[in-house]
Amino acid sequence: MDGKKVDAASVRPADWDRLRAGIALKTFTALVKKYQSMGEQEEARRLREARRFARGLFWNVKGEEGRAVVVRRDFDAFFEDSEIGDQVMAGRLLGFRAAARLPGGRSACGRPLGFRAFAYFDKDNDAAITADEMRSSVVAVFKERRNMAASLEVRRRKRVDVLDTDSIVRSLQFGIGVAIHFVFSAVYLLGFSTFSALVLAFTFVFGNSVRNVYESMLFLFVEHAYDVGDLLELDGSTWRVKQIDLMYTVLTK
Repeated sequence: MDGKKVDAASVRPADWDRLRAGIALKTFTALVKKYQSMGEQEEARRLREARRFARGLFWNVKGEEGRAVVVRRDFDAFFEDSEIGDQVMAGRLLGFRAAARLPGGRSACGRPLGFRAFAYFDKDNDAAITADEMRSSVVAVFKERRNMAASLEVRRRKRVDVLDTDSIVRSLQFGIGVAIHFVFSAVYLLGFSTFSALVLAFTFVFGNSVRNVYESMLFLFVEHAYDVGDLLELDGSTWRVKQIDLMYTVLTK
């Protein structure tokens, strides 16, 4: 809204929704922090303050001094304008959600805010609010806020528990996976031992032949002591190399 004053009646419903969401988020966070750190003594002190506030509110709203109760018309003096600031303060004071004010002190739902406020305090619907009704209503607001904070804290802890449960499930999955791989590794090793025994048997049978082929390849391609057409002297005789194969050499006179 760019810091400008706007008429509540001209505000779009989407803007009201964003405003309510922002206020609710900030209010709920502060509410949880406030009541989470509150001890029993502090809570009892706040409860006494709420009762004193209810007594002061009753005598402040009550119009005529001779009356012992607050009537409907006593609320008109507090809800006769249409300023947004008064609406928000009234909503905080009376404990219900503030609604868009329309000209004439009427809410967006069509009912006067003064009527709604009076109905909140008039528990027995006899068109009169006694001091006891005022006190019980204000104390009920205090207890409702405390219960709401406790409920929000429980929900937060449930979310943490869900996250912890997810971590436990992931750890369990990892452990089961490791166990399965460990079991199958025994199968892998069993197959490897069978393969090793087979290779060992083949080595025992064909080991000498493989060694001869390997030595012949080294002699033919690495040492290469002679070539076709070379003369070789063996036991005093001269021989000519006619053919060279992998396992033997053909010599001629």
